[in-house]
Amino acid sequence: MKSDGSYFVRNDGMPLHHRRWLTAGEPKAVLVLVHGLSEHSGRYDDLGRRLSQAGCAVRALDLRGHGLSGGDRAFVRSFTIHMDDVADFLHLVRGDHPNTPLFLFGQSMGGLIVALLAAERDLDVCGVVLSAPALRVSDHVAPMLRRMAGIASLVAPRLAVVRIRSAKLSRATDVVAGFESDPLVFHGYMPTRTAAEILRAAKRVQRRLEAVRLPFLAMHGSGDEVTDPEGSRQLYRRAASSDKTLKIYDGLWHDLFHEPEKEQVTRDLIDWLQRLATSGC
Repeated sequence: MKSDGSYFVRNDGMPLHHRRWLTAGEPKAVLVLVHGLSEHSGRYDDLGRRLSQAGCAVRALDLRGHGLSGGDRAFVRSFTIHMDDVADFLHLVRGDHPNTPLFLFGQSMGGLIVALLAAERDLDVCGVVLSAPALRVSDHVAPMLRRMAGIASLVAPRLAVVRIRSAKLSRATDVVAGFESDPLVFHGYMPTRTAAEILRAAKRVQRRLEAVRLPFLAMHGSGDEVTDPEGSRQLYRRAASSDKTLKIYDGLWHDLFHEPEKEQVTRDLIDWLQRLATSGC
């Protein structure tokens, strides 16, 4: 099913763009998707189509500062603002589908947002999916900025010092080329405040992993050099969820749903969603 787009306006006046992939009939489940840093919801068109064909409607948000949403590009002033945006979007989607099993999906930085929501707030969802979540940022990523980010974000929050690189996203060269030529992807330098907020949020969620009680599916590539797979392993070990699944894909890189093995990754997601949706959640 082809996607269509719309906007909703947050209480601070920020317009946020979102897309939807609807099913032919009444959906068996609805997945709310939160993308990663510098990208946008349109990159998940293949996944949205595939899920809608399987009976799961998809609603995907462009985070503020990303894609077609308003806000300074790739600037994260506060992770709490992103969490509030996602929570409000989730509420909007729930209003459209009051009796349908609802799930929340986050990729990379989106996975960190979703994990924090699961740890700190009551979510009206059947479960969450974390794809390469940034629960631990790899030591390979901007080591100098990691050391300086806290102070630099206070002194010069918009100082752009590290370019967001795409070479380690996927082993598929056409995916990397498409990412680099996508006009809705942010191709500039990461602001120091953004880096600091991601690092702070990762430390914050590390302290709260035991508070995660929702069913979850954590998915990570063992070859991911952007976000550390150990973060997903720690979540699996420490979360209080009675229903938890960890998938570590041998050799896969960061952008799981754009890797050459994306069909198997997508199949695993569909199987998990169908199991939860039909279990009476």
